[in-house]
Amino acid sequence: MGNNIYRLIIDIIQGSATLYMFLILIRSLMTWLKQDVIVRFYGFFNVVAKITDPFLNMVRKIFPSYMGRVDLSPIIALMLVEVLKYLLIYGVKLFYKL
Repeated sequence: MGNNIYRLIIDIIQGSATLYMFLILIRSLMTWLKQDVIVRFYGFFNVVAKITDPFLNMVRKIFPSYMGRVDLSPIIALMLVEVLKYLLIYGVKLFYKL
């Protein structure tokens, strides 16, 4: 029973991190789209922006990462999500070893 809960928690952490990283990628690719495409799928893009923009804005404040006209904050955000995922998994593993 305990092993099932442990595996479920690990799967939820990994799945959530993967989904959030996918949303960050979509958000960064949105800047390359023409305005008429964004208007056509406004509802979807608005949801993606509302979910990812708070984290991306925090990353931009902490790590100002503009190189010319290129915004590197999505790359930094993806790395931070990956680090947070591994820290959470490590914490769960430590908790279940006790």
